[in-house]
Amino acid sequence: MNSIKNLKRLFVRQLLIVIPLWILIMQSGCVQQGSQDKKFDQNKYFTQDELRKVHRFESLEQALKHSDTAYNLIMFGASLESIPSKVSKLTYLNILELTMNKLKDLPKEIAQLEYLQSLYIGRNQFENVPEGIFQLKRLKRLDMSENMLTELPAEIFEIDSLEELYLKGNQIASFHGDIPESSKLRILKLDHNNLDSVPEKFIRIKSLERLDLSHNRITVLPKELQNMTHLKWLDLEGNNIDKQRLKALEKSLPQTKIHY
Repeated sequence: MNSIKNLKRLFVRQLLIVIPLWILIMQSGCVQQGSQDKKFDQNKYFTQDELRKVHRFESLEQALKHSDTAYNLIMFGASLESIPSKVSKLTYLNILELTMNKLKDLPKEIAQLEYLQSLYIGRNQFENVPEGIFQLKRLKRLDMSENMLTELPAEIFEIDSLEELYLKGNQIASFHGDIPESSKLRILKLDHNNLDSVPEKFIRIKSLERLDLSHNRITVLPKELQNMTHLKWLDLEGNNIDKQRLKALEKSLPQTKIHY
């Protein structure tokens, strides 16, 4: 009997040691997870007004020397043919301006710029949207105007944070794919492309306020377009659309400024 009692006491003692240790481990894990969640510093993620006041770096090397304060990198018209992967070291970069260069792709490491909210890569030589862009979780503005895109990938609309998309002057003729109902897109510019119809899935973007489809090859307007009562501005100039249909659309969307 005494041996059984001793075993019970030993078992209880072991529990008293193991349980607190297990609790400590679990708490440690929670703290570690919490610290990971807090890794993103909101103070490094600026508003548009704040970004107008920060220093603008004009070369990658210069920005890398001051990576802790490099929020805005502008390399406009620098004849760049590629961007080194070390751009990912610019941890707090909010704006990346690469307009009017000779770029055909971006390094996959671009996806590591978790603070990036504005990416301007218009007037380059892109035939496709670089895959790293689809992984930018906080991207609000993407400008790929005047490149050589022929189609619009559905993945671009899966960037949950995206609010403005500028694709003027490409060769986009079609869009195949779904647009999530959670889309926050407010501005979509697809003027001077090769669209022969209005993709009906654009009509389902409830957040859309400005839609530019001017100077395409559109001849017919879908009836569902009249349901876009949230639209503030619609540009259909330079298409071959019957004027009577346009006037009828104006009547059905009295709150929308329609240009044709």
